[in-house]
Amino acid sequence: MSTIRNIKFILPAGFRSVFIVAEDRDAPSARRENEVTVYEIPEDGLLRTNTVQPLREWHSATAMFSDGRPLTVATGGPIEPYDKVEIQLRSLYSDANGRTYFLVGTESEQADALKNRSTLRLGEIQKGGRPQSD
Repeated sequence: MSTIRNIKFILPAGFRSVFIVAEDRDAPSARRENEVTVYEIPEDGLLRTNTVQPLREWHSATAMFSDGRPLTVATGGPIEPYDKVEIQLRSLYSDANGRTYFLVGTESEQADALKNRSTLRLGEIQKGGRPQSD
């Protein structure tokens, strides 16, 4: 029986955008607290860590803002008609270069981001196929 990893994301207060956890062998390891891997996302939305293996394994995630406010983690992809307007931590995708993309936003923003991967930029939210600064 495999063990489920616990992962906690800490985001800057009020953060609402795309962010990336990127594997960089020269970067420091993610912090560990009581068997929980902690990814503290910087203001620019790009966290470099020496491995993203915890994200590749079966895991349970929690999230919060740096000011202590909780952030709900969405469980699953967007489902039409995309009427869930709650801002949540939403998984987008992982690429072959060791980058895992996430979004703090609504269900429709997640759907737009997934449809328009080539135009994703840190610090922006996708709306109608066009990046728009928050």
